Amino acid sequence: MYKYTPNPGLLRGLQNARAKPYTPNSGQWGFVSNLCLDYTMTVAMIQYWEHVVFYSNSKRQQVPVNGVLFPVSFFQEEQVDACLD
Repeated sequence: MYKYTPNPGLLRGLQNARAKPYTPNSGQWGFVSNLCLDYTMTVAMIQYWEHVVFYSNSKRQQVPVNGVLFPVSFFQEEQVDACLD
């Protein structure tokens, strides 16, 4: 089983960008809009991405975040043992 959590480098970058004052080309919006393909993906990353913990039985190329598919490069992939009850 595979566990997907936010990429630590991107997460740190997002948190640092949040600390900056907002302008259209800086702050969290500027940081995220440079990474994302469209508006929907940008909003999903700002609101939900950092809290995602996703499990899958097989390796993924994309990981869903509130209905938006993100590339696996936005996540840290970890192989974990499945709990068998």
